Amino acid sequence: MAIDGLFYMSAHPDQTHFYVDEIATVQKVSATYLAKVFQQLARNGILHSQRGSKGGYAFGRNPEEISLFDIVSVCEGNLRLFDCGGEERSCSLRGECLACRTFIEVQVRMRQVLEGVSIGDLRDHHEHNGGLPDWVTTTVS
Repeated sequence: MAIDGLFYMSAHPDQTHFYVDEIATVQKVSATYLAKVFQQLARNGILHSQRGSKGGYAFGRNPEEISLFDIVSVCEGNLRLFDCGGEERSCSLRGECLACRTFIEVQVRMRQVLEGVSIGDLRDHHEHNGGLPDWVTTTVS
């Protein structure tokens, strides 16, 4: 939801501020829930919020500088895929445990992949490879 919302915003560079209701409508999601997501993104500098008649949300940083990892870490928190609990069970394997090593490697690679793709990359990729999805090019009055 957060990634799609920012993707939508980046696809409309002529628009400086976006309303949650507009983005929720095109995404077909709850405006209340999306507002909470956007508030989290604003608290972490990804978005900037402004109240009043010219209010809404704007990018807090350039879309090319906002990685998918930035968004996922704000919305999902710790991305740990596996917690072995070895210390609680007095496991003697420590660094030799294949399961632990595998999940640590997956975690490292996942972070690298997510850090390597920005919201700007998503927009540019779709613009150059068949066009933006219909829902992204929709504008709500």
